[in-house]
Amino acid sequence: MDGLDPIQVRADEIFFSALEIEIDTERDAYIEKACASDARLRERVDRLLSAVSESESFFSEAAPTQITTADVVQTLDGLDKVLEKAGRVFEEEDEEVGKQIGPYKLLRKIGEGGSGNVYVAEQSAPVRRLVAFKIIKRGMDTKSVIARFESERQALAMMDHPNIAHVYDAGKTETGRPFFVMELVSGIPITRYCNANGLGLRQRLELFVQVCHAVQHAHQKGIIHRDIKPSNVLVDLYEGGARPRVIDFGIAKAVHKGLLGDAEGFTVIEPFVGTPTYMSPEQAQMGGDDLDTRSDIYSLGTLLYELLTGQTPFDAKVLAEEGVDAMRRTLMNQEPQRPSVRLKNVAPESNSMLTTKGGVAELERALSGDLDWIVMKALEKDRTRRYETVDAFSTDITRYLNFEPVTARPPSRRYQFQKMVRRNRGAVFSAAAVLAVLLAGLTVSSWLLVRERVARRRAVTAEQQAKEARKSEAQLRVEAEAREAIAMAAVLLNREQFEAAEELVADVELPVIKPSLEAGAVFLDLAEWNLQRGEWNTAAAHMLRFARAVQVDKSDLTDDATRGLLCVSPTLIVAGDQEEYRKFAWEIIRRFGQTQNPIAAEQVIKMCITFPCDEALLKEVEPLGGILRETISNFRGRTQWDIYIHAWRMWAVSLLEYRLGHYDEAVYWSRGNLKSVDETPTRIAMNHTILACSLYHLGHHDEALAELQAAEKIIKVGLPLRLERVVRIGNNAEGYWFDWFSAYLLLNEAQQIVPSPL
Repeated sequence: MDGLDPIQVRADEIFFSALEIEIDTERDAYIEKACASDARLRERVDRLLSAVSESESFFSEAAPTQITTADVVQTLDGLDKVLEKAGRVFEEEDEEVGKQIGPYKLLRKIGEGGSGNVYVAEQSAPVRRLVAFKIIKRGMDTKSVIARFESERQALAMMDHPNIAHVYDAGKTETGRPFFVMELVSGIPITRYCNANGLGLRQRLELFVQVCHAVQHAHQKGIIHRDIKPSNVLVDLYEGGARPRVIDFGIAKAVHKGLLGDAEGFTVIEPFVGTPTYMSPEQAQMGGDDLDTRSDIYSLGTLLYELLTGQTPFDAKVLAEEGVDAMRRTLMNQEPQRPSVRLKNVAPESNSMLTTKGGVAELERALSGDLDWIVMKALEKDRTRRYETVDAFSTDITRYLNFEPVTARPPSRRYQFQKMVRRNRGAVFSAAAVLAVLLAGLTVSSWLLVRERVARRRAVTAEQQAKEARKSEAQLRVEAEAREAIAMAAVLLNREQFEAAEELVADVELPVIKPSLEAGAVFLDLAEWNLQRGEWNTAAAHMLRFARAVQVDKSDLTDDATRGLLCVSPTLIVAGDQEEYRKFAWEIIRRFGQTQNPIAAEQVIKMCITFPCDEALLKEVEPLGGILRETISNFRGRTQWDIYIHAWRMWAVSLLEYRLGHYDEAVYWSRGNLKSVDETPTRIAMNHTILACSLYHLGHHDEALAELQAAEKIIKVGLPLRLERVVRIGNNAEGYWFDWFSAYLLLNEAQQIVPSPL
């Protein structure tokens, strides 16, 4: 979506929201806050508003000939008039603009590729919102193009990550042209965002780590992006903070054959796929059928290089002027300068960090050392010397941010010498021949004298090496076997061969291998499979291995890690392992207890105090309630998802108040929560149990019994269904399976407090 104007998209969003506010003062206050100090954004919003009504008041009584709020909000004809009055007339040369395809009306074109176009569209049902609508061009619907188009749709549909655009819908037009509908990402390229907002080094690295999490998620789904660059990493605003979004999986490639359908057969015959400036050496070679996830690691390294220096490792104009063959030789053989060295030739206007106090000299000192080697490890020509996974790459950056040792190190002298020889093979061989002739006489005369001494040294060295080899061989073998077992188990799980996968990893313990998201995913799948079979103790053991596997250093809870970790507490309690539950709760507090993120705060409360805990732990959790109360008081959400999140945050506050013994407050928050339009049964049931316990402690025994019976009714119907379908993550509409377990355990606690009548 390279052609998207983020200011215009944001103006559209503010405009449509303003139309729904009937009171003038409230509407003006909303527009003032939404536009802040952005004069260009306010100008575009005002232009749209003035098109609705040319009278003094935006929502005053209008004559029949004027456009009213109802005209705009309730009919698409009204929307067309508004856009036309605002001067944004649809492109006449594009016959698709203005067309209605199902519930989607195409408003304007924002991107164009060789075979498809992308439009901003308005969806009218089942919800009204702006979306991105991608459709194959007329006449381009050949078998190969449709296969590539379907490949991109499948790649995006497999993703479920906050930093990757979501797919909403897919289908075909009346004439049979495929299309799919995805989330409209109204951001700007990450490099431009960093420079426009004057982001410092730490802020850029923290944004980049989020990008790594998104790409790692794609890799875990078996997808290689193959075109990571600034224009495919857009930054938008979410909950008051910057959020990078990875887009455009149009040339994505599956790690395993068949994962993206027939489209794979068309990727290998293309001689050149991707953007040369950000392309890995192996991707630049003709073919590239053996590409793996390390190709994306190289592209991420190039993106990080540009974020730090304002320039790419190799100049795009120079590469374009060289021609294809010369460009390939450059990417495959020429070593880029280290970032700290490249800064000396960078213009200050290309990187906002260079214009701050200290300028080039200060930034050069910051990049020298660890950051230089982190970037250069990702940019290794030999992919076996790069980071093995994107997760390892982002973990090294996090170590740098936390002032911890990093794994990246400068290449050894031996390795540098070998590369020099390969680059200058002819000159080195000629010099070696001359040197050999000069030294031949000395070598022959000295050989007998040195022979015995060399033999003794070799014997001593060989003995020492043998001892060291014997000492580490066993450990290395165990580590290699464990890594191989995890990788093979992941493949077997993808084929639903659970018993074989469990047998493979039966002896794998986390101290043997480094924590990784891949290992965590394997253990979580096995835990949920055992839950389906009623093997609670085995499931609990796998849950603990999962929790240890995802103990990679992160500044906060990620979406994937959050969902997986939420499974651990209820599983341990159901299995009866109270001691391991207490250890797990304290580990969560140690890792995430200082978060300022309301999403993470709610998840920590849910993991640590849904079940009875000691006072020391409760004291550590208590400050998180303040974060949630502030977020709840500022709630302005309109979407179903916003309402869902808001309701769970209110529940977390009511739970915290109950555990603290503030029963009046718990009753207040629980009753307010039950008024939410969100109908998630697990949250409703848990609110009834908190109300039952709190009311009983306050002496309202009859009311407490009524609340308890309401909770029992919900759980009696819903829990058996979820036990039959313990699937990964579950379904929001029914409630996640681990929330049903939590509701069941809270009900047991309430039944011990509130006695039922005989």
